[in-house]
Amino acid sequence: MSKKFYQILSLIIVILIFTNSLMNAEVSSSQSGFLLNIFQTVFGWFNIMIESDTLSLMIRKLAHFLEFFVLGFTLLKGWGLKVLVNIFIIFLVASFDESIQLFSEGRAFSVIDIGIDMMGGITGILVSKMIINKED
Repeated sequence: MSKKFYQILSLIIVILIFTNSLMNAEVSSSQSGFLLNIFQTVFGWFNIMIESDTLSLMIRKLAHFLEFFVLGFTLLKGWGLKVLVNIFIIFLVASFDESIQLFSEGRAFSVIDIGIDMMGGITGILVSKMIINKED
């Protein structure tokens, strides 16, 4: 796929990240609740029982990791910037993302979420770097 594709995708991901942060706690919880029901059903098939609050927290944190994984991946593939520049961009987006939540009803700024975002973004960058190196 072309660099332009990854550039556009990285911009779309940033918009989605910020849009999710603008949602109030009730809307955000309802999105998590939808996935919670799916996971509980699937886990139930295997007789795996996880408390709803614990599973909901895991789903929300996994979402942070995955959206920033995709952002890190697309940043490196699309923009061709140095790894440290991409990591700095991930940090800025994660910090701004959490700051937006200060203005969303029922939401809060979380340093832990920034850490999870950073881990996801760096993992995405590393996977992208491995693929680029393999292609060369």
